[in-house]
Amino acid sequence: MGANELLRNAPEIVKRDHACAFAAVNRYGLSLEHVSDSFKSDRELVIAAVKQNGRALKFASDNLKADEGVVLAAVRQYGLSLQHAANNFKSDKDVVMAAVEQDGTSLKYADNDLKNDKDVVFAAFGQMGHTIENQMSLKDVVLTAVRKDGNALQFASDELRKDKEVVKAAVLQRGTSLKFAKGGLNQDADMLKASGLWDDQENKVYPRKEQVTLSVKFSLEEKTTSYATEFALEMRDDPFLSQFKTYFPNAWCKKSCDPKYTNINHACRGTLQTCEINESENLTADRTPSSTSCWRFAFRFHQEKSKATGGFMIQVEEKEGLGDGQKIETEMADQVELKIFRVIEKEVDYFDHQRFHRVVDAVKAWCDNGCNDQNLQVINMG
Repeated sequence: MGANELLRNAPEIVKRDHACAFAAVNRYGLSLEHVSDSFKSDRELVIAAVKQNGRALKFASDNLKADEGVVLAAVRQYGLSLQHAANNFKSDKDVVMAAVEQDGTSLKYADNDLKNDKDVVFAAFGQMGHTIENQMSLKDVVLTAVRKDGNALQFASDELRKDKEVVKAAVLQRGTSLKFAKGGLNQDADMLKASGLWDDQENKVYPRKEQVTLSVKFSLEEKTTSYATEFALEMRDDPFLSQFKTYFPNAWCKKSCDPKYTNINHACRGTLQTCEINESENLTADRTPSSTSCWRFAFRFHQEKSKATGGFMIQVEEKEGLGDGQKIETEMADQVELKIFRVIEKEVDYFDHQRFHRVVDAVKAWCDNGCNDQNLQVINMG
């Protein structure tokens, strides 16, 4: 049993013993979590803890998270502990430099002004293994990085995350990096097309007549998981599922007649009778959803298209369960009487490409059997 486990399970009298606490954090810094609260304000003990494991800064008292010596000791051991430092240190060049020199990805916790500081940016991207040359501009450094790994976009300044050239380079390398774009570029038509999430479907001929509606959580904001985006891209690339015209709602309008967007008690169920947005805003002249449509109206429109063509809905339930919007989409699918394949991920937060064949196999089997079974079909990915 390690020092952390011993201290976690120790009687309170042991946790209040200074010598025991000091011995524990010297051996395993994260033991700081389990010492008496008074020791979390003991500067000497906390410094010993963060020098052994910078992550221990998380458990220090607020006054020591605001202590420069403690913070520097922590970030020099583990750069990402910058996230637990007092906010003023995230704009302190010396502290941030120490953090990014240890781990370049800690740049994401720095103040935006320092993400525009050449010394800091060069140190960070250099530590991450990107080729940096002194004559490069900050933009060139970021472009070099995102062309190698689109997800490097998350470490750039807000200004560069609003730059179309930078964002396009990132999403061409990795479509899921679109969630790190700012300034509305995560919903920009050109960026969506570059990422592969939005095809020119109107001018494309699909081998299958059945249309598919995809029910997923929103995945194009920085704090969301990339699961839904990766799932959609896998469908696009799959030899079988790419034969179906598929509606991916994350690449479409985000207006709502519901002030809370996903309040299941709001009456709107995507029909002209229940939606509070008027018909002229919901429909174009050719009777299709417009850029001003309510998201529920647009989603139901595509569900009805799927039903009319003998198609189906694939609903991705991530580890935390269905999102509030997905519950509304389920109700609308039931009203439309649309077949649902519910893909359930209970074990992990990331998309496992190796298991995607389970979705393909289930849909193939349904199609081979005449597409007649309209009951909910669950596909477990775990």
